[in-house]
Amino acid sequence: MAETPSPGTVAAGTASSGQARPGNPSTGITIGPADSEQIRLARVICIFFMVSVHFKLGTFSDAINTSAIAYAIEFLWAEVLGRASVALLSFVSGYLLIVATRPDPKKVARKKFFSVYLPMLSWNFLFILLQFTRCARGTALEICEPSYWALEHFPISDLTGAFVGVVAWPLSFLRELFVTNIIVAALAPLLGRYSLPLILISLVDVGTYFLEPLILRPPVLLFVLLGAVAATKGVTLVSLSSLRIAVPGALISGAAFAILYFGFPDSELSVLYQNIFMRSGLIFFLFWLTRGMLKFKASRAISYFESDVFIAYLCHLPVFFIFWQFGARIGGNENLYLYLFLYITVPMLVLAFSKVFGHLLGYAPAALQLLLRGRVRRPASRKGAESA
Repeated sequence: MAETPSPGTVAAGTASSGQARPGNPSTGITIGPADSEQIRLARVICIFFMVSVHFKLGTFSDAINTSAIAYAIEFLWAEVLGRASVALLSFVSGYLLIVATRPDPKKVARKKFFSVYLPMLSWNFLFILLQFTRCARGTALEICEPSYWALEHFPISDLTGAFVGVVAWPLSFLRELFVTNIIVAALAPLLGRYSLPLILISLVDVGTYFLEPLILRPPVLLFVLLGAVAATKGVTLVSLSSLRIAVPGALISGAAFAILYFGFPDSELSVLYQNIFMRSGLIFFLFWLTRGMLKFKASRAISYFESDVFIAYLCHLPVFFIFWQFGARIGGNENLYLYLFLYITVPMLVLAFSKVFGHLLGYAPAALQLLLRGRVRRPASRKGAESA
């Protein structure tokens, strides 16, 4: 697929195959082919686990608790790797924001509006329509409860995420990326000298939510800011992925987590910061893991899905509804192993669906492509024919 430059095209600082890309000269960081491949690989892995968090099939959601092994699998898959993936993608977003170019808040706002926020609006609207259909009723997904659309909610905000999360709650992550990238771009001149105070302010917001309704998910701002600070300080992806940084970083994060977990087990505030330190430690692990995976050919098969992985994230809720229809007919408790099979394989099917849908979308008008995936991409053969 060849890309047509458009307001929605994401040029997030990745290098084209076989050549390095200097990006922002003030950082002294060059994004090389291996760095680009690592970012592509990380995006696919992270979004795979992120969509897994939201896969709950009717009565199957109760079946998972009937087995300690099954519960452990879901906890590791969703609550650990899924939540950590949000942190890693946020970190990479902030990192590339600084590395790719000298960030200008107005340009960042325009670019992210088309590439991130507009597709979120489109798919959230489609989700709302689906929510009122017979197919969506009765699902165990908390984001689909019909009572959510009550009179006390502001319809415009439910559609846009202006003051509360959008109805398709998982897509609110995109709303946070849009807002936090603009904020961090505006703060970019201060990151060199005042990075520590800014990080401390963001940490306070994690426990107090004092930046609501501007920031609805404080950890996203924190990790976007941490990624931007790392880039400002000239920390390369190779360094972040090395054992000499990954091991101490994971150990320090793990120690902080243990102190809070065992020292303040009943504190809600402690739980909030436990999640932060757990995700921080896992970020180091995922950086090290994805860098190591580049040595194996299997990594290329995973990276193959990266070009359309954003579509997978955008459309995973409607696709899950289809499988919910199938799963609800089968039953729950007596089909525990079938649930586990679906739990692992359905996100893979979402990735496969996104490749097919992404290719077909390449033949759609540019405006429709911007609405559904935030950029315009044409099949190479068609682009050649149009040029001729």
